[in-house]
Amino acid sequence: MKRVMRLIVYMMPLVIVFLGEVLAKTEGSRAQIYVPLLALFPFLYFLQGMLVSFYGGNLHVAVMMTSISYAITLWLFLSPASWGMILIYLLVVFFLGLFLEMRHKH
Repeated sequence: MKRVMRLIVYMMPLVIVFLGEVLAKTEGSRAQIYVPLLALFPFLYFLQGMLVSFYGGNLHVAVMMTSISYAITLWLFLSPASWGMILIYLLVVFFLGLFLEMRHKH
Protein backbone atom coordinates (compact mmCIF):
# COMPACT_ATOMS: atom_id res chain seq x y z
CA MET A 1 0.00 0.00 0.00
CA LYS A 2 2.82 2.42 0.84
CA ARG A 3 4.48 1.82 -2.52
CA VAL A 4 1.23 2.53 -4.38
CA MET A 5 0.64 5.69 -2.34
CA ARG A 6 4.13 6.94 -3.16
CA LEU A 7 3.41 6.57 -6.87
CA ILE A 8 0.05 8.31 -6.46
CA VAL A 9 1.72 11.20 -4.61
CA TYR A 10 4.37 11.55 -7.32
CA MET A 11 1.87 11.36 -10.21
CA MET A 12 -0.85 13.62 -8.76
CA PRO A 13 0.39 16.81 -10.47
CA LEU A 14 0.67 15.14 -13.87
CA VAL A 15 -2.86 13.77 -13.59
CA ILE A 16 -4.17 17.22 -12.65
CA VAL A 17 -2.43 18.82 -15.65
CA PHE A 18 -3.77 16.09 -17.94
CA LEU A 19 -7.32 16.57 -16.66
CA GLY A 20 -6.96 20.32 -17.04
CA GLU A 21 -5.86 19.92 -20.64
CA VAL A 22 -8.77 17.56 -21.38
CA LEU A 23 -11.20 20.08 -19.85
CA ALA A 24 -9.58 22.93 -21.78
CA LYS A 25 -10.20 21.06 -25.05
CA THR A 26 -13.90 20.62 -24.23
CA GLU A 27 -14.57 24.09 -22.75
CA GLY A 28 -14.67 27.33 -24.67
CA SER A 29 -12.31 29.46 -22.57
CA ARG A 30 -8.91 28.13 -21.52
CA ALA A 31 -8.64 30.81 -18.83
CA GLN A 32 -11.65 29.38 -16.98
CA ILE A 33 -9.75 26.10 -16.63
CA TYR A 34 -6.12 27.14 -16.23
CA VAL A 35 -6.45 30.00 -13.74
CA PRO A 36 -8.10 27.84 -11.04
CA LEU A 37 -5.76 24.99 -11.93
CA LEU A 38 -2.71 27.21 -11.37
CA ALA A 39 -4.23 28.39 -8.09
CA LEU A 40 -4.42 24.76 -6.89
CA PHE A 41 -0.67 24.14 -7.08
CA PRO A 42 0.25 25.67 -3.67
CA PHE A 43 -2.31 23.38 -2.05
CA LEU A 44 -0.91 20.47 -4.04
CA TYR A 45 2.57 21.17 -2.61
CA PHE A 46 1.07 21.13 0.88
CA LEU A 47 -0.92 17.93 0.23
CA GLN A 48 2.11 16.16 -1.18
CA GLY A 49 4.19 17.14 1.82
CA MET A 50 1.57 15.71 4.17
CA LEU A 51 1.22 12.49 2.21
CA VAL A 52 5.00 12.01 2.02
CA SER A 53 5.21 12.44 5.79
CA PHE A 54 2.45 9.84 6.32
CA TYR A 55 3.37 7.26 3.70
CA GLY A 56 7.08 7.87 3.18
CA GLY A 57 8.82 8.67 -0.04
CA ASN A 58 11.14 11.37 -1.25
CA LEU A 59 9.90 14.91 -0.82
CA HIS A 60 12.41 16.20 -3.37
CA VAL A 61 10.95 13.96 -6.07
CA ALA A 62 7.43 15.10 -5.20
CA VAL A 63 8.42 18.78 -5.33
CA MET A 64 10.25 18.32 -8.64
CA MET A 65 7.25 16.58 -10.20
CA THR A 66 4.94 19.36 -9.02
CA SER A 67 7.31 22.09 -10.20
CA ILE A 68 7.63 20.50 -13.63
CA SER A 69 3.85 20.15 -13.86
CA TYR A 70 3.41 23.79 -12.84
CA ALA A 71 5.88 24.90 -15.52
CA ILE A 72 4.07 22.78 -18.14
CA THR A 73 0.74 24.31 -17.12
CA LEU A 74 2.18 27.82 -17.38
CA TRP A 75 3.67 26.97 -20.77
CA LEU A 76 0.29 25.75 -22.01
CA PHE A 77 -1.58 28.79 -20.71
CA LEU A 78 0.67 31.82 -21.19
CA SER A 79 1.46 33.54 -24.46
CA PRO A 80 5.05 34.07 -25.67
CA ALA A 81 4.81 37.78 -24.80
CA SER A 82 3.99 36.86 -21.20
CA TRP A 83 6.98 34.52 -21.08
CA GLY A 84 9.19 37.33 -22.36
CA MET A 85 8.01 39.64 -19.60
CA ILE A 86 8.55 36.93 -16.97
CA LEU A 87 12.09 36.24 -18.21
CA ILE A 88 12.93 39.96 -18.27
CA TYR A 89 11.65 40.29 -14.70
CA LEU A 90 13.73 37.29 -13.56
CA LEU A 91 16.87 38.67 -15.20
CA VAL A 92 16.38 42.10 -13.60
CA VAL A 93 15.84 40.54 -10.17
CA PHE A 94 18.84 38.23 -10.60
CA PHE A 95 21.22 41.01 -11.60
CA LEU A 96 19.87 43.37 -8.97
CA GLY A 97 20.37 40.70 -6.32
CA LEU A 98 23.86 39.98 -7.64
CA PHE A 99 24.73 43.69 -7.58
CA LEU A 100 23.43 44.14 -4.03
CA GLU A 101 25.25 41.02 -2.85
CA MET A 102 28.54 42.19 -4.37
CA ARG A 103 28.08 45.63 -2.79
CA HIS A 104 27.41 44.12 0.64
CA LYS A 105 30.70 42.30 1.21
CA HIS A 106 31.39 41.07 4.70
